[in-house]
Amino acid sequence: MNRAAAVAKAVGPAAGLGVLDTVDGVDEWHLFHAARASMLAELGRRDEAAKAYAQALGCSPNDADRRFLTARLDDLGSAP
Repeated sequence: MNRAAAVAKAVGPAAGLGVLDTVDGVDEWHLFHAARASMLAELGRRDEAAKAYAQALGCSPNDADRRFLTARLDDLGSAP
């Protein structure tokens, strides 16, 4: 995950997604889905980003993370 975030910042979100796609065993980790959603949103892939945020919410995050993820999901719905 840290490598994917670094690659996304240095090279771009598409490259970061490429790194994330190689990570196994994180389907129940909300931070993985949140990072994926953020990169997808940066690429303008709003529907996929919304699905990834929904997946993150489905992983039972703590209350603070749930509020953050819900806000990001809401932002996707209100942005042009």
